[in-house]
Amino acid sequence: MYSVEIGMNIVKLRKARGMTQEQLGLQANVSITRLRDIEHGRANASMDTLKSIADVLGVALPVLFIYSLEPAEVLEMLHRAQPETLTAG
Repeated sequence: MYSVEIGMNIVKLRKARGMTQEQLGLQANVSITRLRDIEHGRANASMDTLKSIADVLGVALPVLFIYSLEPAEVLEMLHRAQPETLTAG
């Protein structure tokens, strides 16, 4: 799996959750610079870091490795994880 696709999936999931990079970084214990680099595919993340990010986003770790998540897939996965935390819109 390429780090660019993982990063794009993190961005899609983060935005679907209505989170900023700062919020995700703080909750996942990842610096904003590091998170930005991961999201843009400029840095690889350890499995521990990816697990922490996935936990905060409310998805299982393997979800980050799905090739090119589509918006509908993102919302469905998030809805199954924690339907009460999704915002309308």
